Amino acid sequence: MKIFMVAGEASGDRLGAALIKGLCLNIPEIEFQGVAGPEMQSHGIKSLFDMSELSVMGVSEILPKYRGLKRRLSQTVAAVLKFKPDVLITIDSPDFCLRVAETVRKSDPLVRTVHYVAPTVWAWRPNRAKRMAGFIDHVLALFPFEPAYIRAEGMDCDFVGHPIAAVPKVSSEQVSEFQELIGLDQTVQPSLFCRDLAVLKYSVFYLFFVIRFHNQILPACS
Repeated sequence: MKIFMVAGEASGDRLGAALIKGLCLNIPEIEFQGVAGPEMQSHGIKSLFDMSELSVMGVSEILPKYRGLKRRLSQTVAAVLKFKPDVLITIDSPDFCLRVAETVRKSDPLVRTVHYVAPTVWAWRPNRAKRMAGFIDHVLALFPFEPAYIRAEGMDCDFVGHPIAAVPKVSSEQVSEFQELIGLDQTVQPSLFCRDLAVLKYSVFYLFFVIRFHNQILPACS
């Protein structure tokens, strides 16, 4: 069996590595190719190019790299078509991955396509699922309520679980240490979740602004 996998960020690399491990346990003699990070590469995939080139967010990062990203898109599509996989698995990073899947499907309708991590159509831009239905055959969803939204547009979809469920629970001592480190009032219990550093760097400024607002501004108003 031949599988081409595409990941575009650290969180997708982790999901891809776990998927490779599971596939190899159940299906003997799989040949992998793709775009991968260090975790997927540790399972035998030789990446077409450095995955970090795809880890961009916001217009300010995308515009200077637009030509490079377009070149990598064409390179990836060409590699998929040359490899002739039984299935193309794209992992999250929809701006890049779904363009790859769509372009491959136009060139070779026989390539089966699977997208891992359902788009959050239940939160915003619900039309994304309808558009995906034209070139994605199957979706692997992280949340149990997502398959209904995806199946409604004609795609197969399975709930496979969220990787955070396998992460050890943070202890009360670790919470206290974090609160003390940033000077957070002990009555406030922050709940933090971030898929990778690329997202974190865009949100950490606002997080600390809220913390300082709570600690400095609100007490003065009471």
